[in-house]
Amino acid sequence: DICQEDMPGFSFGGTRDDAYRMCTVAYQAAKAANPNCELLFPAVSLVDTRCDNSGGTEFFENYLDWLGTQPPDEVVANNGYFDHVPFIVHKEPERIGEFARKYRKLLDEFESRTGVPDPMKGKRKIYLIETQLFDDPGFGATFSENAAANFIIQTSVNALVGGANELTLFKLQDFPMNSVQGVGARTAFRFFSHVNPQDGRNKKSPNVFGQDVAHNTETVVRCDLYGDGFRSTCLYNRNRVATPVTITCDQIDESIVTNPSERFFYVSDHCGNERRLAPGESCETTLNPPETTFDAFGKNWAWVGGDSLIIRSPSFHYGPMVDPSVTDLPGTFPGASGEIVIHGQNFNEFQDL
Repeated sequence: DICQEDMPGFSFGGTRDDAYRMCTVAYQAAKAANPNCELLFPAVSLVDTRCDNSGGTEFFENYLDWLGTQPPDEVVANNGYFDHVPFIVHKEPERIGEFARKYRKLLDEFESRTGVPDPMKGKRKIYLIETQLFDDPGFGATFSENAAANFIIQTSVNALVGGANELTLFKLQDFPMNSVQGVGARTAFRFFSHVNPQDGRNKKSPNVFGQDVAHNTETVVRCDLYGDGFRSTCLYNRNRVATPVTITCDQIDESIVTNPSERFFYVSDHCGNERRLAPGESCETTLNPPETTFDAFGKNWAWVGGDSLIIRSPSFHYGPMVDPSVTDLPGTFPGASGEIVIHGQNFNEFQDL
């Protein structure tokens, strides 16, 4: 951290441009001391309205524009005076995904905003460095251990499908690893730690982000995240009613899925209760609705979705000899095929809203 501890709130007391100049000096000093260190841009998202507008990224947007006024050679030589971008959001999982997408878009706009080449193009990472679910007595919103575990899982998938590379949970040490929250974190780690956030096949359905999801979306949400040889699918319930779900493993091609331990669908709830589905097997469960809802601003809110369910299944690319139009579709894909049925309707096709 770069701050003055005698300042109120451990904050910087100068102007915004002063803060930008401080970042450039600090970056060069740190790199001079250790050229291999990697430095994060200051994380100010939704922290101080003097830094950011309601969109939450104004401070970083203005920084990129400010870089365009600096000596171009020095900007390029110093990587724009930052290596990666962090953000802090203690909000709905979909709001967190929204911020990941915003920062990914801004990184893509580095060259157009600064007017210079990005020396770290394609290498910069996005870090969600702090998030957690807190009770809000003012709204009458209190959250159980189950809600906290679901928050961890839903936040993980929204951040990753939004483009974040890594995430950190705030004060997770307060929860023993055998607590419901701890098990939720372990479950998220087991199923999502090896996914590739930049895989072009990653999808969300319905593809909606932002705060309004908390009061304006009543459906089961599906997120697909791909890794090397597998896909992790997360379903979570934003319906206000319990929703039945059936998962079926239809078939697995043993000539493609050569590892016997991978010839299954692995299905887990937010508490880490896991089962395997061999070809021809299915399981049924019910996703409970959000436990905590509250009325505010004339609307009924659910900051966290209800129950979560995660399915890990084999997924492989065919070789270059295969027709390039054959892609890894949500329902039937190289190596295996299966079905997700919700309320009697097949949920294999994606909507892109």
